[in-house]
Amino acid sequence: MSIKRFLLVVFIILISLALFLNIKYLNGLKEQQQRQPIKDYNIIEIWCHNSSKMSSSMTIGFRGKKYFVSVSSKVCLDIEKGITKPKLYYDKEEDIVFYAGQYLPFPYVYLTYIAAFILPLMGYIVYRKELDKHYSTM
Repeated sequence: MSIKRFLLVVFIILISLALFLNIKYLNGLKEQQQRQPIKDYNIIEIWCHNSSKMSSSMTIGFRGKKYFVSVSSKVCLDIEKGITKPKLYYDKEEDIVFYAGQYLPFPYVYLTYIAAFILPLMGYIVYRKELDKHYSTM
């Protein structure tokens, strides 16, 4: 496989992944807009971390099942103190419960689009420089 073809395959795979994640993100937004937040759940456990390296999360009970829900650290402290009650949504098709805006965080989609364009472009630039360097010695 030539280098150009390899870079094209990498671009196609990454842009397909980015489109898939974008559709998943938009489905999460649609779920939030179409449905009311669930109310009949109970918080079983909650883990709040102040560090940016650790994610805050909670385990909830909903309709006889346990679900793991990721939340932001700022909101988690308010939930733990009892100041706010989280808005949680349930997706029947995926059978998941998610916090408002956390179905698929947008930075994942954004970073995949960046990688889809930057990595093949950088590879092509390096390929062209190497080709020019070796071309003169042939």
